[in-house]
Amino acid sequence: MKTIIYDTVISTMDVALKHIMEGAKEPFVILAKEQTQGRGREENTWFSPKGGLYASFALPMKDSLAKEAIAMFHYSTALAIVTCLTKLFDIRIKIKWPNDIHYEGKKLAGLLIEYISSTQDFMIIGIGINVNNRTERFPDYLQENSISLIDIIKKESNIHKIVDNLKIQILESSTMTLNRKYQHLVVQFNQNCIQYMKTVVLSNKEKYICEGINEAGRLILTSDKTTKEFEIHESKDLISYS
Repeated sequence: MKTIIYDTVISTMDVALKHIMEGAKEPFVILAKEQTQGRGREENTWFSPKGGLYASFALPMKDSLAKEAIAMFHYSTALAIVTCLTKLFDIRIKIKWPNDIHYEGKKLAGLLIEYISSTQDFMIIGIGINVNNRTERFPDYLQENSISLIDIIKKESNIHKIVDNLKIQILESSTMTLNRKYQHLVVQFNQNCIQYMKTVVLSNKEKYICEGINEAGRLILTSDKTTKEFEIHESKDLISYS
């Protein structure tokens, strides 16, 4: 998988899309030292100063993907990040549904999935990891809930080494997803999910037990009275867990 490196971009997702629209056929990675308008889920921005890892992995698809397969890409990629960082740094991290990576309750990494249907379908996986950018230099509104690898392991890390390992993990996880090995993904995701079997509070103040994701890519919440299923785009309705 070829890596194309930039110093500064508006967004690696936008650059990856440009390459696809210009006729890219093979898998590739866009890696930038910083983003001026990094994109997160639900139109959120990703603070992207120098020192962080900002990459978009573009994977060509042989066939169009069903809705549940796209959802599973979120989960398999989150697991790929956990596997990569655990292997390289021996740290204990968890996934906050649907796909934020947390260390001791603080956000270390996140991802964004965009499925592009064109003359050649592509899955673009955007990943942001706080690596060598110390959170003490983050804006005040981010400091309390964010953390960086350098804050955890107390030394700088090689971003290119992390990207190379992510390539391996993402290709493995995408193969598993495309082969519809959802049962294994569900088990692995739930084992690594912070909210699994915890009490979850919704925006309407209702409380449920989180029973994890199912093979349709939905989060299952249960109470004595009812069961609810949530799609990834509804994650904003889950406001807390304990």
